[in-house]
Amino acid sequence: MRLVLDLQGAQGANRDRGIGRYLRDLVRSLWEGRGGHELIVVLSERLEEADDGTYRFLRGFMPQSAIRTFDIVGPIAAVDPRNAARREAAARTLEAFIAALAPDVVLTGSAFEGWIDDVATASFPATRRFRHAVVLYDLIPLVLPERYLAGEAVAAWYRDRLRQVAGADRLLGISEATRMDARTRLGLAEDRVVAIGTAADARFRVVPATAASDARLAALGLKPGFVFGVGGDDPRKNLDALVRAYARLPQTLRRRHPLAIVCALGEGSRRHLGQVAAKAGLNAGELVLTGYVSDADLLAAYNAAAAVVFPSLAEGFGLPALEGMACGRPVLASAATSLPEVVGRTDALFDPNDEAAIAAALERVLTDRAFADALAAHGLARSALFDWAKVARRTWAALEGLAAEPLPAAPPRLSERPTLAYLSPLPPAQSGIARWSAEFLPALAEHYRIELIVDRPVTLPASLQHLPLHDRAWFEAEAGRFDRVLYQFGNSDHHSWMFPLLAEIPGAVVLHDFFLSDLLIHESRLFWRETAVASHGIGALVRAPEVPEDPDGVSRLPGNLAVLQQARGIIVHNEAARRDAALAYGERAAAALAHVPLARVLPPLTDDDRRRAAKAALGIRADEIVVAAFGIVNPLKLGPRLVRAFVRSAVGASGRGRLVFVGGVGKAEAEQLARDAARLGISVGLTGWIDEDAYRRHLEAADIAVQLRTRSRGESSAALLDCLGSGIATIVNGHGAMADLDPRVAVKLPDAFDEAALAAALDALAADPERRRALGAAGRALVGAVHAPEACAAAYRAVIEAAYAAPAAAVFDLPAALAPLAATPGATADLACALARTFPPEPRRRQLLLDVSQIVASDAGTGIQRVIRGLVGGLFATVSACDVTPVWMDQSGHFLRASRFAEAVAGIRLGLAETPVDIHPGDVIVVLDIVPHRPEACWAALHAARRRGACVLHAIYDLLPVQLPHFFPGAEAWFPGWVERTASFDGVVCISRATADAVAAWRAARPDFADVAFAIEWFHLGSDLDRAPPGAAAAPQIDPVLARMEAVPSVLMVGTIEPRKGHRQALAAFERLWAAGRPGDLVIAGRRGWAMEDFLARLDSHPERGRRLHWIEAPGDDDLHALYAAAAGLLQASEGEGFGLPIVEAARSGRPLLLRDLPVFREVAGEAATYFSGTEPESLALALDRWLGAIAAGSAPSSAGVASLDWTESAAMFLRAVEAAAGKAGTWADGPPR
Repeated sequence: MRLVLDLQGAQGANRDRGIGRYLRDLVRSLWEGRGGHELIVVLSERLEEADDGTYRFLRGFMPQSAIRTFDIVGPIAAVDPRNAARREAAARTLEAFIAALAPDVVLTGSAFEGWIDDVATASFPATRRFRHAVVLYDLIPLVLPERYLAGEAVAAWYRDRLRQVAGADRLLGISEATRMDARTRLGLAEDRVVAIGTAADARFRVVPATAASDARLAALGLKPGFVFGVGGDDPRKNLDALVRAYARLPQTLRRRHPLAIVCALGEGSRRHLGQVAAKAGLNAGELVLTGYVSDADLLAAYNAAAAVVFPSLAEGFGLPALEGMACGRPVLASAATSLPEVVGRTDALFDPNDEAAIAAALERVLTDRAFADALAAHGLARSALFDWAKVARRTWAALEGLAAEPLPAAPPRLSERPTLAYLSPLPPAQSGIARWSAEFLPALAEHYRIELIVDRPVTLPASLQHLPLHDRAWFEAEAGRFDRVLYQFGNSDHHSWMFPLLAEIPGAVVLHDFFLSDLLIHESRLFWRETAVASHGIGALVRAPEVPEDPDGVSRLPGNLAVLQQARGIIVHNEAARRDAALAYGERAAAALAHVPLARVLPPLTDDDRRRAAKAALGIRADEIVVAAFGIVNPLKLGPRLVRAFVRSAVGASGRGRLVFVGGVGKAEAEQLARDAARLGISVGLTGWIDEDAYRRHLEAADIAVQLRTRSRGESSAALLDCLGSGIATIVNGHGAMADLDPRVAVKLPDAFDEAALAAALDALAADPERRRALGAAGRALVGAVHAPEACAAAYRAVIEAAYAAPAAAVFDLPAALAPLAATPGATADLACALARTFPPEPRRRQLLLDVSQIVASDAGTGIQRVIRGLVGGLFATVSACDVTPVWMDQSGHFLRASRFAEAVAGIRLGLAETPVDIHPGDVIVVLDIVPHRPEACWAALHAARRRGACVLHAIYDLLPVQLPHFFPGAEAWFPGWVERTASFDGVVCISRATADAVAAWRAARPDFADVAFAIEWFHLGSDLDRAPPGAAAAPQIDPVLARMEAVPSVLMVGTIEPRKGHRQALAAFERLWAAGRPGDLVIAGRRGWAMEDFLARLDSHPERGRRLHWIEAPGDDDLHALYAAAAGLLQASEGEGFGLPIVEAARSGRPLLLRDLPVFREVAGEAATYFSGTEPESLALALDRWLGAIAAGSAPSSAGVASLDWTESAAMFLRAVEAAAGKAGTWADGPPR
């Protein structure tokens, strides 16, 4: 069973009251007790964006995939009549949203919401295909109408909500009293209302007093021994009577036991209670109004109270009484409604309307120790009977029973023949689909009252002239009159006019070709690129130039995602199209395609007499073997290969055969075939586009048909079916849809056939008339049995009707329901944004969004930014299972595609715009760069993306500003706060295990993060410096340095010149070596950093500068490659690193390594390096001297043992880390499973 729980009641005005607390405990217990059931929780993004407390609570125990958010245009509170249109739109949005989740049961957590807040309330229609249950807390407004329903507006609103509650399939009362009240007041049958009960949260328990709890009490103005007055800012809580009853107590008791009203109160209520107290004669300090208290304060208050008193006039359950009992306190309560059921002891009850009785109960509990102890002991035992696991079991049992009940019968069909708008090219358009539609429409008209929609003048055959015919403009104006709409899409410009119509008027779609790329690039190259990026991600396009013959990816990228998303349902004519869909968009996309065989009218059987007559009519001798290829001639049909095979065959070489291409042919293809034929010494027939009669005559004349394909677009060949249906012996290659063809009905060559095999197949058939007849009969039987128009039309009807009845149909019908709001000035844009966030398109590819905002704003060429460019390039080169898209965020928190950055990384120019990027469930966002001063709007946008179902991760390069703050002056003002911000998302991906360990240790020392699920993964960096072309690396200004390095052993240091990098120690060490007469140069390659002004001045003026000391400032990648190649070895003297990328770069150039003995360097280099310790120049000088000697002797450890990755390998490791982190977050890859 799939249960969808609307949890808005825990988000709105009641979130901090009993309803909100009840729902939080209920959803946790339902999750823990769900067994094999599926639970999806629905939240409102509008309510959550101000305070994502409910979302954060849920993520403490639920995966991301179990939480779905919807968005609306607000405000919608019913108290303001100006909100009516928005409120109605919100209701329709919520209904469609929940229906699209395909629930078995929907449980509304709280139905009486939305009067003063923006909770959307659904009114599910009687035709719903799921069961609906409601949690019912009370019907107190009916019990006390004078207090709650005095105003006509609120009374009307409550009556409307009451009708919806009464119309639910099942009510789940939180107490037996509520169950009985619902039965009697709403007149419901006994089985319509079930009592599921409630319980206190486990945190409410006996807790000994501590200094911390006493401090909490003191902050509330309390000390142990007070009377805990349970209440709320609501007249039925009866607080006036409690204060007056308390005032009846002896002053000595009041002095020892002040009365504390522990709840949130408005300022007006506080003043009123103060006046009541003064009038009753209470002294200062005898009444304490705490205001709102946190859960921790509430627990401390319960445990410190002398007694808990609950004087309410009416309750649905009375949870505070149970909480007080669970904390071991004596509890007194009203004898009204549900409270006796909770307390379970008559001598603990009083008449709430009798202040003397309240006072007497209070005095007894405060003066009779035995009585108080007995109440406390009873309360502890009684509270143990109320258990959330039991509540969950009762709830699941009630919902299981409800789900097992049969749904009402589906509504009757619209009519035996609904109206259908049929959009397709039609004759005389030179399109195979036009010709096919003309043949298929009479069969489909048996199921629908069809009207034809076209974009150009047509000539209808007699069989279709009774059908109404309209142009596009008419259809745009009159589309609402149709019950159904059907689009026929193909991969040619005959269909380009349908794209804007489908976007505005969704309908069922037939994809005759799964690929639409030829059609799209026909519009313009830029249009194709934008469409391809929308369908397959920018990574697919930057990889496209790797195939020189198809630099735009037309043959590899279907480009049809928008059509799949906008269609109510999709029909394809072969399984190959479904395989293409799975490859391009995943298995869910493939499963959504309905396979209906391509309909073909079975032609008359071609016997020998008919074949001779047809040949005679075409001027062909009766004894000639006619080999024909049918259909439009283009490079995908492999015509030149057929020509060459025909020449190689005996039938072609002997002159007994004739080769004819029957179908439209372009000028270039015709010239190519003519050149090939002339070169090979034969003549080839090219009919061009011919009418139906001429086409049929060629079918009758053919002895053998050859239908070849490559780079299939997912099409089914109507021409192939014509050949089979005409009884022609046919040869195919096993490509695309033809791979599924039964070998008993045609000669099937391998997909990648050779021409000799094709020539042999021609000769075998030419020599064997009986086999030709047998194959022809088998092919004709197949077409008659599987492709009959009547059967295919019935299958079309089934698919179309199922699509219009599917759960997603509510989403397609929503625009019409929201038209009144859309017409409101200023609402259109807000509504479009809310709908886009609420209804992610289906199907869709998972997006890996790489936030590169900092490098887009300022590419300073830092080490981190070098890493980002390498990593993104590696991901572009390797990842095809998801869309790898670099993005950046503007100051308002909008995600935009970083097209120029992507093009720079890929080294190509596509001309793509920096367009907005929508975030959908299942997407993963990785913030790759450190953004020191990110605007609040950007942090809020990341949190909103997470609530919408995206996994948000941060790349962590190191925690050095926290671990070694003295090296990072000024970072203390922002870095610790930035790290804390990252900890509020789903996880981090670190560049080394050592960095991951540092993050884990940091979190372990922070108790506020202890219970928050958080993924910590790691990967290693890569390098491609060694792949630079030889001789192309060195910039002119470093030529003298490179020449010197070739002559003298030179030690290279790579990295920004900053305090932790060890440059001071290294230079001092070399000065000692030089003074001792040791050979060796020091080469420093790195930009100017911070807090090193004195060192930089010393570097500039050093007497060895240009002799044995060299500084290459701001080297590029090519420069670094040359420096590594010329160096004797690499020195990494840094006192702290997140990884140490120069180690990998040097290792890929085969350079020996001298590294400071840091855990991260051990992780990266292992035993393939020499290590040193100490921060004094002497220790490093000694290590350098020994190391250089070992290099000279050939005994230094080889860096070949370093696991040096290139960027594609690093990207693969990074992707595995990201997938692991997303898996821990519970982010689904392709929507909720069903």
